[in-house]
Amino acid sequence: MRICRLWQRADQGGLLTDNVGVLAAAVRLRAPGGALDRVEAALAVGAELASGAEDMIGQFVTEARQAGCSWTEIGQRMGVSKQAARQRFTHALAVARWAGLERRPRLLAWLTAAGTGSRR
Repeated sequence: MRICRLWQRADQGGLLTDNVGVLAAAVRLRAPGGALDRVEAALAVGAELASGAEDMIGQFVTEARQAGCSWTEIGQRMGVSKQAARQRFTHALAVARWAGLERRPRLLAWLTAAGTGSRR
């Protein structure tokens, strides 16, 4: 079971960070064996949570940019410079922009040709 699904179910009444027991149960489900197996599973669960948190923050940064907020404003709220915020989240913005584009045969042919030409 992906920890994100467990997170969604467990967070019915408040922030999941207040309920470490749910996370510990997820670790025990993944590694019912020895204590070192549970340490390894806890690291994996922690990595999944961190990745999900980064995706969540990126989603709201994208929303803020689309609402007209500057990188300076976003950086101030995050406690980093505008350049640090932009470098961290520019990829998420690019993905959001490209996601709305429909594929067109002519565009695909051009992109394919451009990719072939750059390999020469």
